[in-house]
Amino acid sequence: MSELERLAYERHAQDRENATELELWFDEEAADRAVEFCERYIRHSKGRWAGRPFVLLPWEVFIVRSLFGWKRLDENGNETDARRFRFAFVQVAKKNGKSLLASAIALLLTILDNEPGAEVYSAATTQDQARIVFDEAARSIRRSPTLQRFVKVFGGRPQSRTNNISVERLAAKFEPLAADADTADGINPHGLIIDELHRWKRREFFDILLEGFGARENPLAFAITTAGAGQEGVWWEQRDYSSKVLERIVEDLEFFAFIAEPAKDADWTEEETWEQGNPSIDEVVDRKNLRKECQRAIALPSRENSFRRFKVGQLTEQIDRWIPLELWDSNGGKISEELLEGQPCFAGMDLSSTTDISTVCYWFPTLLEDGAHRLLWRAWLPEERIRTGTREDQVAYQQFVDAGVLQTTPGNVIDYAFIEAQVVADAERFEIQEFAFDPWNASSIVSRLQEVHGFTMVKVSQGVAGLSASSKEFEILLGKRKVCHGENPLARWCLSNLAIYTDAQGNIKPSKKSSGGRIDLMTAAITALARAMLTFDHASVYETRGLG
Repeated sequence: MSELERLAYERHAQDRENATELELWFDEEAADRAVEFCERYIRHSKGRWAGRPFVLLPWEVFIVRSLFGWKRLDENGNETDARRFRFAFVQVAKKNGKSLLASAIALLLTILDNEPGAEVYSAATTQDQARIVFDEAARSIRRSPTLQRFVKVFGGRPQSRTNNISVERLAAKFEPLAADADTADGINPHGLIIDELHRWKRREFFDILLEGFGARENPLAFAITTAGAGQEGVWWEQRDYSSKVLERIVEDLEFFAFIAEPAKDADWTEEETWEQGNPSIDEVVDRKNLRKECQRAIALPSRENSFRRFKVGQLTEQIDRWIPLELWDSNGGKISEELLEGQPCFAGMDLSSTTDISTVCYWFPTLLEDGAHRLLWRAWLPEERIRTGTREDQVAYQQFVDAGVLQTTPGNVIDYAFIEAQVVADAERFEIQEFAFDPWNASSIVSRLQEVHGFTMVKVSQGVAGLSASSKEFEILLGKRKVCHGENPLARWCLSNLAIYTDAQGNIKPSKKSSGGRIDLMTAAITALARAMLTFDHASVYETRGLG
């Protein structure tokens, strides 16, 4: 089992324990009913399983029960039939039975949900791809006398031009839909099956489909895919967001994620690695065939990436997260601002463009007996960006506002007057020694802080010359468990996105280009450290590096 798959089960178990607090409940009867529907009415159509009932494997049972069992409580704590999850992302290697599972989900949404006028679509980049899931559903209905009594199938055969599954008593339908934005405009989906998301290069079609959910009370989009390549496009956005939901970096109660994916550095020739990306191995996926294909990939290096990505489910191109979350979390520790009053600190500023996050980090060198450095952040975002930024950056900014670690300024552009006022107020409490800033992104606030308020402003280049030493020191201090970051959730999110650039001489710096999202709070901290570390006891620093 892969680590991300394990986290999906762990999340489910923890949510069961905290369901009432989360305003959720789990409908055991509905979950069982969905599984029973799949195993009674869905049939395999290919290979040695052709014609047999679709007996769900444990991982498929988990997905079906989760999607149809979890529901919401109303404002009075009463149980409702309102679905918890509105979007599901499922990633497994090829030949694990994705299409059959997706066809079962589609028929559950079309038939078992009892949604009047339900529109359910199997969406893909091409008509042929969109029809794969639809045709699976059509074959299952044709093999079931019970379903045929009230479900009509049009098409679903190789040369069919009209393809529609309809339930007359509900005025519900299920159809394939290809990536034609003009055709998709105006649809009102209750359910979406988004097939092979890794093939979706343009997001316009994806956005149009999800925007159609607006008029539905209980919709579900079910995206199922194999691993993609690189870190661009809709697939990467959803896969990256899914991992952050599973790792509890982002709290999104309406988003379901299941990722069977071996670690990037796992040995792809080992059968244990295959098992992590193939939850259906030895049942649907033939281990003997994997062995043969692995040998071919070893003999022909040109096949390696294809085998790893499609048959093992392993990412072949991915952001290298610089600091593991486990290391970050092991530093932790709450921070009392009262304890920091009157103490010396160094400020690092990361000013955004007018519409993104701006932040200041105060770096307090070792003060207490624990010898830990303490980091205190202030962060701002334009109020109107809470909504648009949430969509673009794939994170719910409101959760950071609610946690008190992100302040908003009125309107749709950052108001630097709020930053200036906060910094001046902080200077009344903390002994700010210097203010480090990026000279290439300076604004009028830098001049005001220096000329009006008398701060010592110091330019710190954001290249390797300015940040390599502090980046390495940051890594060392975290490794020594000497950073107290106050368990700031916004900082943790930025840390989860953080990738580094390394030059030929081994110098490093944070890389906004290569990172998986906003890293503003991290760059502000490392910029502050660039000045703070000049005051460190050099002997102790050398000792931490193994040089003394």
